[in-house]
Amino acid sequence: MATDSDGPAGTQQSETTAEVGRRQFLKRAGAAAAAGTVGAGVIGYAATNKRGAAKSLVCGYRAGDLPVVDPASAVWTRRSAFKVTMLVQNIATPHAPALVVPTLKVRALHNGTQIAFHLEWADNSKDELSGLARFNDAVAVQLAADFAKEAATGVTMGAVDNPVHILQWKASWQSDLDSGQKTSKDIWPNIYNDVRPEQLMPVDQAKSWYPGWAVGNPLSQRDKKSPVEEMVAVGFGTLTTHKEQEAVGKGIHDRNRWRVVIAMPMKGNGANKAQVTPGQTRQIAFAVWDGGEDQRGSRKQYALWVPMEVEAVA
Repeated sequence: MATDSDGPAGTQQSETTAEVGRRQFLKRAGAAAAAGTVGAGVIGYAATNKRGAAKSLVCGYRAGDLPVVDPASAVWTRRSAFKVTMLVQNIATPHAPALVVPTLKVRALHNGTQIAFHLEWADNSKDELSGLARFNDAVAVQLAADFAKEAATGVTMGAVDNPVHILQWKASWQSDLDSGQKTSKDIWPNIYNDVRPEQLMPVDQAKSWYPGWAVGNPLSQRDKKSPVEEMVAVGFGTLTTHKEQEAVGKGIHDRNRWRVVIAMPMKGNGANKAQVTPGQTRQIAFAVWDGGEDQRGSRKQYALWVPMEVEAVA
């Protein structure tokens, strides 16, 4: 992890405080989510923070282009990081057995039309291949799709009348974009594979040998343009790829850490996308997966809603 100082917002919460209120929060959040009601995020934030200790992530304004494909840019490294305490996901099954990413560092910037998040966490292994018993590292940000309903939107992936907009960066997608689509030989070097269908026939015909690719499953497509996937959820088990994919980003692994940028339009196209306006304060949540620790799906670390102050345009 980088050694830069805490930002103006300081830390979201202490790990000790989070542990004290954690069990009470999980009980309340689970009940709220099961009933399809509101307040899971609000309850959680209050339960795991000392009175008066709530701080805000400041999304600064910067004129011009943002370094959305350069996580190592000095524009990011000069900016102080906001530390978010992560919780192990044990509300919905399958649970994560242990907390392996306790802290996430977040920086945020916007230029009036695009908003970007710089996410950094410690990870000794670079897990970028997905296959049987192989899982990739990932990180995500979550916003209420409807700002007017934000206060009633649970952090546990929203609810039927309160959808959430999620943007997830995947190390496997980043690897495909950086060095080409991976094959079974890349994942398991000792496997025997004499020839692949696309080496014998036109691509359109070869697709029939790959059902996911043939039916248009977004996770199986090979023509990825971004390592970030935009999704919508209305509760546990409802995560769906958004038809309008506009998010961009980049992730790099160095010095036993990941540094990832996720960016999106402040006013995106399509329904159920968060619209972010300069000058407003809204809530944002995060999740991190460590593939080397067999984390995938609901086996992850997540954070409660964090207040985010979006600076006005200068």
